[in-house]
Amino acid sequence: MIVWQLYSTTGVPVNRYPIPADRARIELKIANSRFIATIGPATTVDAAKAFIDEMRAEFSDASHNVYAF
Repeated sequence: MIVWQLYSTTGVPVNRYPIPADRARIELKIANSRFIATIGPATTVDAAKAFIDEMRAEFSDASHNVYAF
């Protein structure tokens, strides 16, 4: 497992991340492809996993789903 540590511009580790207040989505069409990005609040790992599962279900026909949390 790779664990990433964020650092501020001063070199101090950042232990908190901004959490979006609500969901937002953007779609970009290039040629015959659609790129859809959705962001949403998740204050726990379980909430993040539930959000990912929800997106996978919504876009079950997608060739791949990429996520980060």
